[in-house]
Amino acid sequence: MLKMTMKCPVCGKETTLGETFCGGCGFELHILPKDVSQEVKDYEERRIAEARRRLEEFRETSARMKDQAESLGRELEGRSVELATAREDLEKAERAAVELKAGLEEARKSLGQRKAARAVAFLRCSKGPETKIYALYDGENRFGCRVRGSSAPSADETAIVLSGTSLVQNHFRILVDADRGYVRVEAAGGAVETPSGHYNLQNGDRFTAGDVDCTVFIP
Repeated sequence: MLKMTMKCPVCGKETTLGETFCGGCGFELHILPKDVSQEVKDYEERRIAEARRRLEEFRETSARMKDQAESLGRELEGRSVELATAREDLEKAERAAVELKAGLEEARKSLGQRKAARAVAFLRCSKGPETKIYALYDGENRFGCRVRGSSAPSADETAIVLSGTSLVQNHFRILVDADRGYVRVEAAGGAVETPSGHYNLQNGDRFTAGDVDCTVFIP
């Protein structure tokens, strides 16, 4: 049996004739008789116009909400990527911190063992009238300035404490081989100069590190 249909005057959806409400927009459907008064017709037109206005507002609001939801989704996706990157960076920093802590602990142990060992030579450092004497131990001896912003030197080096020196951290190192009587100075983070141009040192030999005059004494 063929069903009679009508179009909703608000949204245009095909609706079975006799239905009370439109299946598309929910508008209450009225079928007016031909001899209805003009007053009723005017009321129906106003009712339809108001329903159309509300439907249009609803569609515009829905479109805005959809755009906002999509924008928020994109923003959340971007934030998720940023968060994942930040977590990776944090994990790398934590691993680096653990490695650094282990390295510092090892350096402290090494320095403690060295301090407990017997000095095999000495280094005199002078700038103007000020002079300091530092012990040299078998192996590698690192010298430099205090770490900027700290009152303590790096764990694996000796800070040369003289007023107004231009040394940098880990400025130079002196390599000592007590068995072979071998003493050598080498530049590390800064510049080193010897009057002879030779970096293998004998007792009483001098060299300059930055603006500090250094003399090695080998018993």
